[in-house]
Order: sequence, then structure tokens, then C-alpha cells
Amino acid sequence: MFQPPEPLYDAYPDPGLLAADVVSLQLDALQNNDLMPDDAGIRIAYRFASPNNRAATGDLERFIALVKNPLYAPLIGFDRAELGQAHIALGLDEAWQQVWIVRRIDGTAGFRWVLSRPQRGDFAGCWLVDAVVRTK
Repeated sequence: MFQPPEPLYDAYPDPGLLAADVVSLQLDALQNNDLMPDDAGIRIAYRFASPNNRAATGDLERFIALVKNPLYAPLIGFDRAELGQAHIALGLDEAWQQVWIVRRIDGTAGFRWVLSRPQRGDFAGCWLVDAVVRTK
């Protein structure tokens, strides 16, 4: 079961974070988005979006609108999350992790986080999110 980090903090990509840590940080930020001003939780999640993800989703304002649309809205203020095992491609800097979001109001939704770890550039060695795909 998902255990958010204590206390909620203003997270940034860091080479010391595992792929599963990044998923947990994003979940924590999104779960608590409504408790913070100015969509701060979604803004934290955007920091971990890879350059390819940002190219696909657009700037921060478009990302906020995307997260709030009905497909991804279950990620905001959910009751609990159940995380599957993080899968790291052997010898590669790619990973994925399945997450089930549970909300009393509308049941369970599934999402798959897809991550990569660039070896060059500003985020070298940091796990970043390439996509979050709705699976249920």
C-alpha cells in the first residue's frame, strides 16, 4: 500500500531517487494537491515530467488542465493508492510501475507510470516520468 513521504515536501528530480520514489512523490503531491495553494501538487508532479513528456503534454498550464480532465482526475485527492512492483528493464534506464487509485466516491482506477533515466543533460541520472497511462 502507498505510504506518502513524511512530511509532504517540495520535491525535485534527484539522482538519489529510485524510480519507485518518483512515483510515490508524484502520488503524494497529487493526492494533496487540493490542500496546497495554486495547484502546487500538480506543479510538483510536472517537475518530474521528462522532456518527451513535456513535448507531448505541453507547458505547465496545459499539464494542469490535462491532470484535471476526467481521465486523470482520479489522481487528485484520492483516498489511497496501491502500488505494484516497480519493473526496471535489465541494463536499461527504463522502468514502469502499475498503480491502483482508490476513491470512495467512484471506485478504483488503474494507471501505469512509465519512466526513464537520461544519462546526459540537466537531469542526468534522475528518474523522470515519460507517461502516465490510464489502464482501467
